[in-house]
Amino acid sequence: MTDKTILSFGDYLRELRIRREISMRTLAKELNMDVGNLSRIENGKMKPPMKEQFLEDISDILKLSKKEKEKLIDISSHESGEYPRDIKEMLKEHSYIPVLLRTISNKKLSDEEIRKLTEKLNK
Repeated sequence: MTDKTILSFGDYLRELRIRREISMRTLAKELNMDVGNLSRIENGKMKPPMKEQFLEDISDILKLSKKEKEKLIDISSHESGEYPRDIKEMLKEHSYIPVLLRTISNKKLSDEEIRKLTEKLNK
């Protein structure tokens, strides 16, 4: 999958797990959770636990890169309606972040335009 595609938490978790050739049963055991619940999470029938430790455990078990981990956290945060902890800290530290977000909103940028802007800033 490309970064252009927004996946659900379950879809992204499944993609990461399969890419690393880890069975659902093995991941569930490592996470100390019922395999049925993990299956329901991957299939979107159950909300994933949004606790930071759960996401840290997944990251450690699957040996996620920084980018993969951030994407997993971002997707889980989006689904739960919460901001990731690092974003909350940035909001406290940088007074112009709300201005930036309002500017993006006022300009009515599409997701694609925001993605392109992000790519430009990352160069």
